[in-house]
Amino acid sequence: MDPTIKGAVIGAVATAVGAAIAWLGAKSQAKAALEAVRIQARTQRIDGIWQMRRAAYGELLDSVETLRSKVGSAADAVSEVGELGTQSMAGREARERSRLAREEMLTALALVRHKCTVLGLSVTSMEAGTAESFCSVVSGVAHDLIAWNDAQEARASDRDELRRRFQERMEDLPHTVDHFIDMSRGYLHTLQDVAASGEAPGRRFWRRGLVD
Repeated sequence: MDPTIKGAVIGAVATAVGAAIAWLGAKSQAKAALEAVRIQARTQRIDGIWQMRRAAYGELLDSVETLRSKVGSAADAVSEVGELGTQSMAGREARERSRLAREEMLTALALVRHKCTVLGLSVTSMEAGTAESFCSVVSGVAHDLIAWNDAQEARASDRDELRRRFQERMEDLPHTVDHFIDMSRGYLHTLQDVAASGEAPGRRFWRRGLVD
């Protein structure tokens, strides 16, 4: 082969190989850039989910703390009615204060239920079930107070028993809240996919252990 032609062929091959290498390099860079974008988008999505879940848990717990305060105020009012009765002027005024405190407690209870429902839209079905069990225990304390209040005003024979039941559950409530906070923290740290479903082995135990 003529040296000139041979040189031209070698040059052409070298140019083609160089172009191929450059194309592969550009493709590799494009894939790396695309993967980086995907990772960034996934990270932002996970962070957004975490922030949403954390906010939902925080709002539920805030509403529970408000309810605890309202239950305490209503309990004080019920005790006052028990001490004064309902026949005197002071007794009737105490009964009115008890009625207003009860209304505020029921408003706070409705907010707890609402926040529990909102939380259920932001978390897994397992977490929603845990929250529902927790809220049922909290609601139970409020309903215990209502039962005691009604018995107190009616001077029913079981009013002392209902008072003791309410006080026992009210004293246990801080432990219940702390337990739920610990479980919530664990859920947030695992960052499970919101599309996940199914019941964890501990969910039924939680429900049975706190409600019974």
